[in-house]
Amino acid sequence: STEFKEAVVGALENPSFRYRTVVGIAAELGIPMDAVKQVLVQLGDQLVARPARTAEDKDVVAYTTRRHQFSNMSVDERLLAVLRNRAW
Repeated sequence: STEFKEAVVGALENPSFRYRTVVGIAAELGIPMDAVKQVLVQLGDQLVARPARTAEDKDVVAYTTRRHQFSNMSVDERLLAVLRNRAW
């Protein structure tokens, strides 16, 4: 729901993490995983998702905001991203 949107974005942009799982966000905020999932759907193309593996060796999806991803990229990563986007 929208009441959790600001908190979820804050958790996604937590400087201690590059990417976050639904479980991690829910645990940090103390809210249900379904509420986190609803906010992620609302955020849509503001998010970047990638496959990840937990410490328990489970395959999951990890998320971040495009803004947070860009702020954590090195100069080389930014250059490669620009070149990759121009190639498509």
